[in-house]
Amino acid sequence: MPITIKPINSPSQWQEAENKLAPHTFLQSWEWGQAQQALGQKIFRLSIAKDNQLIGLAFIYLIKAKRGSFLFCPHGPLINWSGAREIMPELLKYLIALGREEKADFIRLSPLAPNQPAIKNIFASLGFRP
Repeated sequence: MPITIKPINSPSQWQEAENKLAPHTFLQSWEWGQAQQALGQKIFRLSIAKDNQLIGLAFIYLIKAKRGSFLFCPHGPLINWSGAREIMPELLKYLIALGREEKADFIRLSPLAPNQPAIKNIFASLGFRP
């Protein structure tokens, strides 16, 4: 079954999944999303699922800066990096569509991924730059 990505609106479901996914920081917490929302940021909380099982999370927010508007995923996405080759292309497709909808100029991810050539190659093959 394919990877599905959709908005998640349940704090308890988010927290349960977040606790299973390591490493993670407060920058991917439900509360950080609430703080960013209170500051006026447009936020997106995404679930990443396979076979109807939640396998990842991504907290994204839209930043409007002098260098352009962009979607930012701080310290994320939260995924099992052994499945990144399957997950990341689907997540990127979703984020490109979201970025177009939100008129973002680019997408920025800053994952807490292992510093391994295989992971770097996945990002490079998708067009990301360090």
